[in-house]
Amino acid sequence: MRKFLLACACFVSLSSFAQNDTLVKYLNRHNEICAADTASFLVKQFSVDNVIGLKQYKLPEMQLEREAIYADNSFQKLAGDMKLYRDGKLYSWEKVNSEGISQSLTYFYPNGSKNSEIIWDGNKTVKETGWDEQGNEIKDFVVHREAKFKGGAEGWRRYLVKNLRMNVPTDAGMPNGMYTSIVEFLVDKEGNISEVVGRSKQGCRPCTVEAVRVIQEGPKWIPAMMNNKPVIYRQRQSITFQVQ
Repeated sequence: MRKFLLACACFVSLSSFAQNDTLVKYLNRHNEICAADTASFLVKQFSVDNVIGLKQYKLPEMQLEREAIYADNSFQKLAGDMKLYRDGKLYSWEKVNSEGISQSLTYFYPNGSKNSEIIWDGNKTVKETGWDEQGNEIKDFVVHREAKFKGGAEGWRRYLVKNLRMNVPTDAGMPNGMYTSIVEFLVDKEGNISEVVGRSKQGCRPCTVEAVRVIQEGPKWIPAMMNNKPVIYRQRQSITFQVQ
């Protein structure tokens, strides 16, 4: 499943699940299991051929919100297509093969016509297409784009060379080695950064503090795009220090 909220002939159809294998659960608005009289959602699970089919309905309307095929009941890995609905109408259709690899994602207008479509080959985007509600193709349409640093990878490298204090782990007395910090932050629709949180992978706390600083004090990012519009995006960026 893709990082964004995320075509192959080899996929499992939900209609193939036997109704007598159904497991019903009730969930509150926090997606926690609860009693039927306090539930916001009803979930039906169907089990067949070592995969799990799921349908989720909004209560009390019993309005279909999601249907998908998962590898197991942890619902962490897709093993077939996933469809999302808004107000009972198909909103998106992600086509996923039996190995859990996303191959295409199509968005729809409320009238049922295609809004946009993106096709992948592994991690590579093959094609992005968008249409207006009359079916006319929109030039240079961006279906999905992650937030990115201005200037791309080379711009990011130059920024770190100029601004990152690489001697931080040495000053902290860390032994020889590589120290990678992961920084998570929000990039809003204008490219502003907020909610910066750092996590150290090798236990170098000063490195993580420095990684957070260099992102907090950095320039705006290019915002993420979804269906040709800027969106709020949670970014993960790694920064590696070396002591030798």
